[in-house]
Amino acid sequence: MAGEANPSHADTNVVRFEKHLRKNLEDILDCMPIAVSWANLETQELIYINKTFTQMFGYILGDHPTVTDWIEKTYINPDHVERAAQMWYPHFGSASMEAIGIDQVEVDVLCKDGSVKTTLLGGMILPQNRWALATFVDITERKKSELQIQKMAMEDALTGLGNRRAFNDALRAGIARADRHRSHNALLLLDLDGFKQLNDTMGHDCGDIALETIAKRILCATRGGDSVYRLGGDEFAIIIENVGGLDVAVQVAERILKCVEVPLAIKDKAANLGVSIGISVYPDDADKDAALIKLADEALYRAKAKGRGRWEH
Repeated sequence: MAGEANPSHADTNVVRFEKHLRKNLEDILDCMPIAVSWANLETQELIYINKTFTQMFGYILGDHPTVTDWIEKTYINPDHVERAAQMWYPHFGSASMEAIGIDQVEVDVLCKDGSVKTTLLGGMILPQNRWALATFVDITERKKSELQIQKMAMEDALTGLGNRRAFNDALRAGIARADRHRSHNALLLLDLDGFKQLNDTMGHDCGDIALETIAKRILCATRGGDSVYRLGGDEFAIIIENVGGLDVAVQVAERILKCVEVPLAIKDKAANLGVSIGISVYPDDADKDAALIKLADEALYRAKAKGRGRWEH
């Protein structure tokens, strides 16, 4: 009948319009500096990735056919796999028609060339289109810079050991672990004997060499899981976790006494140093970090007063 619309013709126009709209959207997304993918909300099929996605990760459409395949094969951190599953899986197959924004979280992604990129993963759930849209922002270099800054803030520049800040954090964390496991930790505070004289007579550069050498010797005298710190000057600290009592701490102290007293060769000159050590044990001697440090410090000064080159508890 004249004047009536042809349903098939109308449907064709709608399909053409949707294809045109999608093509325009893809063109826009291909120009974006962030990686974008979208998946079918009913089947989890990955149906689109933009150019930046391929440039960032190396994958092309079809390498990972579904969202589950992508998450399980490229998210190398198990915590990130679980996090992504909680973010996305509840929305697949859902009858909800509400558009939902997905907050950004940090995710490490295994790239096609074997490298790993740290990204901020976010996105949107678009039920009207039956799409799950994911976005990835590459923060790998920023993360490296942040980690380097954190390392510098916690590391002694001369010896490479942890500094006082790192020591304070580690001591508190160690006490918390000891409480959970009902175990004992030992704290050793060390002060070099004769270092001031060496520094004054041979110069600060020789003093630095001595400190670096002694730091290496202390590390060699400790066990694999023990933590060594330079608190400043010629003061060092060692945290020994999960000890049965005083015995393990004494064994470590005895090894340190022997290795430190070996003469140093600095710029073709011989130099002799010793070390005095104070020991305290958590929770036998104290149940707080500050009190534990105080008792180890008092024991250290008793060792100094009794002739140096010894340990006291």
